[in-house]
Amino acid sequence: MRGVGFVLLGALMALPAALPARADARCTPAPAPQSWRGETPAIPVPPPDAPTALNPLTLVLFRHAEKPMRADGVMIEDGNLGADALTRLARLPDVLLGQFGCPDLLVAPNPAVKMRNKATGDYFNYVRPLATILPLAAAIEYPVWTPYGYDQNDALARDLLADRALAPDDKGRAKTVFVAWERTNIGKLVEKLASVGHLAPREGSIDVDGARYACERPTKWAQCDFDSIWLVHIRDGALCLTRRQENLNTAGFQNQCKGAESATDQPAAK
Repeated sequence: MRGVGFVLLGALMALPAALPARADARCTPAPAPQSWRGETPAIPVPPPDAPTALNPLTLVLFRHAEKPMRADGVMIEDGNLGADALTRLARLPDVLLGQFGCPDLLVAPNPAVKMRNKATGDYFNYVRPLATILPLAAAIEYPVWTPYGYDQNDALARDLLADRALAPDDKGRAKTVFVAWERTNIGKLVEKLASVGHLAPREGSIDVDGARYACERPTKWAQCDFDSIWLVHIRDGALCLTRRQENLNTAGFQNQCKGAESATDQPAAK
């Protein structure tokens, strides 16, 4: 099994193509929650009781890039990225910045929280989302925060909704957070945001900063789908989900992909 260094090296190999189109010096990171910056593990804050008191927020939720694939089209479940991911890694910074502008924070799962391959019984460090967001982080010179594991959605939801660091800025502008996460847990994170914040699903559409977004219902994220983006607007006690696409698929991978050898969101035993 390849180590953590392999997938991080793959992410770094994509940087030469990503760096020329960096978001220039215009992107400036916001301070992260205090507990994320401490020596000890992060401790989530309790959300306020009233949904209207929650942080207005824009979340850009996306899955990691392509997994390694066997000759039979079955994806290998070892925590790493595959060679097909390099094209996405090189172009993803431009796509995200072009569609959503500068983020305030970048977030990925803590790779120390391991996953288990049910087919082999092996546990692995889940580094794919971190490796996927690294080219963007390097291009705009941002830190990537990894306060929680891929399945610790309740904790992340609480901090996003209620930590003072994620409150609007001095001009009243809501924060924008880019989150690279795991496909099934993206849906669970959205569910936790709604339940923890007592947020109602917004119907119809929402107007944000002069643009209108259609509000949609969450659906199951397909195993071979590495291209979708879930754009989440939280405003006035309601949550609006809008689907977007990276448009970075390669035909060869999509035509061959038959799913993963082991799909699991069970954390490793402590």
